[in-house]
Amino acid sequence: MVRYRSAKAVADEIEDAVNTYKTNIIVFTDDEFTLGKRFVYEFLRELEERKLDINFSCGSRVDTIDKDMMMALKKHGCTALYFGVESGSQDTINRIGKRITLEQAVRVFQWAKEIKIDHVGSFVIGFPWESIDDMKNTVRFAMKLNPTYAQFTVATPYPGTPLYYQALNDNLIEDWNWEHWTTLKAVMRGGYKFTKEQAQKMLQWAYVKYYSRLGFLIHELIHGRLGTIMSAIKNSLVPWFTEKLLRRSE
Repeated sequence: MVRYRSAKAVADEIEDAVNTYKTNIIVFTDDEFTLGKRFVYEFLRELEERKLDINFSCGSRVDTIDKDMMMALKKHGCTALYFGVESGSQDTINRIGKRITLEQAVRVFQWAKEIKIDHVGSFVIGFPWESIDDMKNTVRFAMKLNPTYAQFTVATPYPGTPLYYQALNDNLIEDWNWEHWTTLKAVMRGGYKFTKEQAQKMLQWAYVKYYSRLGFLIHELIHGRLGTIMSAIKNSLVPWFTEKLLRRSE
């Protein structure tokens, strides 16, 4: 069930925040901000009528947005869009019930580049049915899409989800320390295809592979963002570089 607040109520809160706290930066944490087309356009109309000069970011899906909506969002202050692509494998996307296609992702990310709006792609590796090559292919697909930024996480079997019951039935969970269930630390193995440790190394490899590209580094340097992005991913990179240095010293 989806329940919408009115565009007016949301705009009222933003206007109050702008007037009270003198801010003009808004972040919508709703994963599906663009799910309701009517709501989106009513909200943008409220911003325009109130002359609210804000910058905002929001989450979307590649099957609930079109190029016209993306252009309208940017025109009214949207500076970044977040998309959960999840995988470079259509089979995996189907298995997790995402109900999108790789072709939709390619098309939407191309629109974002044409419109010149920042966009983030989120990807998950380490599903139990995957192989190491499958994980690498997801990273390669992320590089093909080439979003402004890419986020990589490792599949985590949260209680109550189908993945949790599969992991229980197949005895895949090896780490029951709930502090580690953050999607940034592998807690299960992948059957006989990969170990928990390999999944963790693949997560580090994904960040290194994506963010160490020369073209990306030059782009961030030109826009003065290199320091920020390196700080954001250093927790994933440091273990990888440490391991490389240790191997060289052996």
